[in-house]
Amino acid sequence: MTLAFTLALTVLDPGVSDAPEDVLVRGNAEQSVGELARRLAAYLGRAASDSTGQPVSFGLRVERTSEQLRPDARVSSVDLLEGDLVTLLVPGDAARRRPRWADESDPASSSSSAVIPLRPGRTPAH
Repeated sequence: MTLAFTLALTVLDPGVSDAPEDVLVRGNAEQSVGELARRLAAYLGRAASDSTGQPVSFGLRVERTSEQLRPDARVSSVDLLEGDLVTLLVPGDAARRRPRWADESDPASSSSSAVIPLRPGRTPAH
């Protein structure tokens, strides 16, 4: 049985902006924290691969607990609560690209998981 989740989070990418983004995340509760971090990074405009073409491994830190979540842990098994402020942890050479919400042709947008803005100014990927 697949468990779905919907969770409102505030996401901060300190390398890009001091203004956090309020988002609604929908997905499979058995997905990894690493996958959730990749989806949030894509939403915030981070490239999925580095300059050599290797995948970038993003991380998440929950500010409420100061815990850096293990990328291989399942979302259903971590201490992540509605309304938590999470900081996107980005490797030093991860480039910024056009945000996924602005790119209608993104093939990843057809997946069952979604990151949706909670404040005006951004439109979600279709």
